[in-house]
Amino acid sequence: MDRTLSARGLSRRTLLSRLTLGLGSAALLPHLSARRALAAVGTKPTFLVVVNQFGGNDSMNTYVPYGLGAYHDARPRIGLADEEVLPIVPGEGLHPSLAPIHPLWAAGDLAVVRQTGYPDPNLSHFESADIWSRGVRDLGRTTDARGWIGRAADLHFPGALDVVGLGVGRRPDFVADVAKPLALDGLSSYGPGDRAVPWWELSHRDATARAMLAAGSVAETSPGKDLRRSLRNAYDLVDVVRQADEAYTSTVEYPDSSFAARLRDVAKLVRADLGGRIFYTGLGGWDTHADQAGWHAGLLSEVATSLDAFQRDLAAMGAWDRALVLVITEFGRRNYDNASSGTDHGHGQNVLALGGALHGGVYGPAYTASTITANEQIPGVVDFRAIYTNVLRAHLGVDPAGVFPETWSGDTEVPLF
Repeated sequence: MDRTLSARGLSRRTLLSRLTLGLGSAALLPHLSARRALAAVGTKPTFLVVVNQFGGNDSMNTYVPYGLGAYHDARPRIGLADEEVLPIVPGEGLHPSLAPIHPLWAAGDLAVVRQTGYPDPNLSHFESADIWSRGVRDLGRTTDARGWIGRAADLHFPGALDVVGLGVGRRPDFVADVAKPLALDGLSSYGPGDRAVPWWELSHRDATARAMLAAGSVAETSPGKDLRRSLRNAYDLVDVVRQADEAYTSTVEYPDSSFAARLRDVAKLVRADLGGRIFYTGLGGWDTHADQAGWHAGLLSEVATSLDAFQRDLAAMGAWDRALVLVITEFGRRNYDNASSGTDHGHGQNVLALGGALHGGVYGPAYTASTITANEQIPGVVDFRAIYTNVLRAHLGVDPAGVFPETWSGDTEVPLF
């Protein structure tokens, strides 16, 4: 039997069907709806991968308006020389550390959305991150505590493997009313309640639970039936996830970093055809107040080499045309470098999008000298929810109504698809 379709001797269809029998709030882990179970077995859906640069990436040294003298005047300590920048459109291009993904531009698989943000920007890491996570600008005027991904999951992606976070904990993005997005540190170490059990007790706990489940069924009248069924669902899900890890093979060599390992875990889940629709991961270290140049270059290199391996891996398995990667951060940086050769908190950012089916190009207002000289920070002209709305509707194929409770001015969608 193909190992990609089995775990503990059960077919993937049987495992996913068993998970469909979860008991709602009684379940330790969420169940797959019948619709999603069938989709996971019978089709290969499009999917989104969100990569968050935690800390506030310097977007203007990531996608660089190097053709403007104002850019060089504003950044005498950290500005990139014209000949260093990898051209995208005349006068604008990528940081040289992004060289591994630069060929995607010529292939039509790379897009940039300039000057992305939200109204009345906030310079607090925590509040700005919450705004992006919840998809709500006026946090104080809503009683809906869900994240934008949580709302989307409640409406469209309720299955146990529809939404998966890797290495980012249980972020506010995932808060939902009914759906239970899965948060993993890694595929190989995943198990029910791992965070509540010391690592040295995990094997004993698992062996005890599995022995109990193997002992036999519980009568429908037994007060323990719900717990047993929930526990069985939980361990079946563990087996599906671990089997995706064990069955994965690839000739692509990923960089030796935790971020690359998380992207490889996404590739493993995609390779297993389990129906995942939204994956979320990221890496920190982007709060570059001092000595930015070398540190920023290293971070961008880590992102680019990891995304390059991920792209080649997905392409080899025939999944790149179903993928979209969005590279975001909670806010950009100040237009002007500071006396410590770094940058301070800013407003707008340049979002990078990568995928085999997107409309490659540059979106958002073009940079002018006044964009830099008339503002302390890049303006957030394009509302980030206009990007997500287009991705939900045109890429993931679901109705975005109800995902974002507020309206916003300007473009309602950025046509990446």
